[in-house]
Amino acid sequence: MTELLARQTNSEPISAQSFSFYDKVGYFRELVRRISVTVKGDRVMLVTMSFKTSIPEVNAIMEELYTAARRGVNVTFCVDANAFLAGSHATPGPLFFSTKLPKRLPSNYRAKYEALEKLKSSGGHYAIINRPSRPFSRPFAGRSHIKMAIINNYIYIGGCNINDINHLDIMLGWNDKLTADFLYRFTNKIVSAQSTELIMHGRDLTYILDPNTVIMMDSGKQRQSLIFERAMELIDEAQESVMIACQYFPNSVTAKHLIKAHKRGVKVTIIYNHPSKHGILHSALQHLVVLRERSRTPPALFKEQLPKSTPFLHAKLVATEKAAIIGSHNYVTAGVNFGTAEIALLRHDAEFARQAVSALKMQT
Repeated sequence: MTELLARQTNSEPISAQSFSFYDKVGYFRELVRRISVTVKGDRVMLVTMSFKTSIPEVNAIMEELYTAARRGVNVTFCVDANAFLAGSHATPGPLFFSTKLPKRLPSNYRAKYEALEKLKSSGGHYAIINRPSRPFSRPFAGRSHIKMAIINNYIYIGGCNINDINHLDIMLGWNDKLTADFLYRFTNKIVSAQSTELIMHGRDLTYILDPNTVIMMDSGKQRQSLIFERAMELIDEAQESVMIACQYFPNSVTAKHLIKAHKRGVKVTIIYNHPSKHGILHSALQHLVVLRERSRTPPALFKEQLPKSTPFLHAKLVATEKAAIIGSHNYVTAGVNFGTAEIALLRHDAEFARQAVSALKMQT
């Protein structure tokens, strides 16, 4: 079920020039810069799936949040329980074994928790959302994969978590009071409930910005994804070119849509990580996936595999000659089957699509 929400009918169409694209370094710098100039009564909302306090640039953001909260800024930090469910290389975290955080935490998890508590003691707020209802839950099922920030009326949506600075990633930013108000209110409901499921009730959401632009949010219901459906439609509608950036080779259903586009003469470009970039266990799995796909996919679709030496690609983008979708979704069925909450912006605008592709290619 999809809930349709329309913004004010008298709002002006948004131009492509209203949007800015940021790599991860640029996004973190923007967060620090914008937070640093907030004043009492302003609002700051950060939403992330993962969170690493061992990164100096992350600590710089957190210090700005503490300082902003102390001067009366309304600061909220929303992090999915995944940050305490799974560590590096998918090793189990404390919330894998229990539904509550234990008093004694391993050092890396203790640092995260202490950073959140410091924000609270500074006058800010935080929420660890979607905590498992039972021990030994699947770490990737029922998660919020949403990455977003709101600083007053400026919005960021994309793939950047508050973690490793060296990832190849993209955030989209623009100034829009109406949309910022809506997203801020909606996310505050999730923060209060500490759950995406309790607020979205299995209903994916569409919010209309203008006739060419929508924001979509997946509720996290298993085997349901409005964002994935729209991404596949975008590929099917392409007449000249399709570019997809994904941390994995987009196999299964996505591959079938891309192969069909290739067969009808569309230039298909797939940018993805070398399989060895995913850690020992996941790398072995990705090697098998790519090997299987090579047996049934045209060789031309593998030409843009990134070298091992390239930093990890985390950007999530589908762009054609006339439209683009950018957000937190990987545009593969894995997250759909797990059931993850997601966010993305879809815009039908050739110039916007060119800007999105250019922003990615500048990094790769």
